[in-house]
Amino acid sequence: MKYFLSLPVVLISAINCLSQTTTSVSMAQDFSALVKAGGGGVAAFQSFSSNQVDGSQFFIPDWKPGEIKTTHQDVFNEGFLFLYDKVRQELFIRQKDSSIVLLGNKDEIQSFNLKDNGCQYNFVNSKLFSVARPEVFYQTLIYDSVKLSLFKYTKTTLVKADMSDMMKQREGNVYDAFVDKYFYYIVNGKSEPEPVLLKSKSIKKVFTDLHINGESYMNKHPEPIDEAYLLNMVNQLNK
Repeated sequence: MKYFLSLPVVLISAINCLSQTTTSVSMAQDFSALVKAGGGGVAAFQSFSSNQVDGSQFFIPDWKPGEIKTTHQDVFNEGFLFLYDKVRQELFIRQKDSSIVLLGNKDEIQSFNLKDNGCQYNFVNSKLFSVARPEVFYQTLIYDSVKLSLFKYTKTTLVKADMSDMMKQREGNVYDAFVDKYFYYIVNGKSEPEPVLLKSKSIKKVFTDLHINGESYMNKHPEPIDEAYLLNMVNQLNK
């Protein structure tokens, strides 16, 4: 059973990790109202991490301050902590002084950021650029609404330990692990994201398709291509 505090277009779920209760409310509502909300059901918040798993399902494996901006231009930051699940592409939210956890509905999230050790990590909903692709969160490495933007998508999967691999057994590598795979996208203004590999041929093709002379930069910078290389290249082309 769920108790609905309101019936807007998009809802979020509030999960009390201790009592396993679930309540649905609008993201536009004051989150503090959830403390008074009741209900019953199966909790949707589940952590896959344990001491028997290498890596983490979370972008930062701990609750961090930050900010969330909804598609209705509501902004929530003060008094809230955030946890970004890379596996399920979900954003969990809770008040600093509460055990109630909110599951943000991706249809309502326009962007969010996480702050950790003086660094800020920015994310944007992929549906703002394309409705044809799966709805995920792009990490914003460079954002320019008129020129070039560079986005990064982290796909994390749980890989089971291979007990038949004797070499890994001898090395003590006997645990399941969360494995990250990175995908990069170039956006020209508000165009469709163009996937790009960290390879010379792929980069040249993408910029040619965008009618941008990227080959000149690459000829002047014959260094090994990695994320930093692509980031510097986009920054230079935006000048």
